Amino acid sequence: MKKPVQVLSPEFKKKVLNYFEKGHTAKEISLELNSEYRKETGKDLTRNACIGIKFRSGKCQAMSRLDKSAHDEPPEGFKRKVCLKCLHEKWIEDYNRICFECKQTVDWKAGATVEHGVTSLGRNTSRYV
Repeated sequence: MKKPVQVLSPEFKKKVLNYFEKGHTAKEISLELNSEYRKETGKDLTRNACIGIKFRSGKCQAMSRLDKSAHDEPPEGFKRKVCLKCLHEKWIEDYNRICFECKQTVDWKAGATVEHGVTSLGRNTSRYV
């Protein structure tokens, strides 16, 4: 048997939205209204439940998960490439394949020492040795 779907009262939803309008965070709202929510539904009020009430009422916008820097104009002498060490797509110099952040790591500065077919950079180099 399926459990019946719990529907929140419109008054409770208005309370949550009023707290958001006053500037409270979702965590603060969940702590404040948890006892009342538990009486209505028998469950704890979570931060995500508060955000869901706000989103379904049309009071907030969905987050874009796109990397905004991917749409920027390329700096002079740089191309959008995948770094061979961290495998993230970043702006890298035309003549390089390793990003600046990876070059600043201790492993990179120490140099690649070959030991048992694996370099200190973590790549398998047994086919080259």
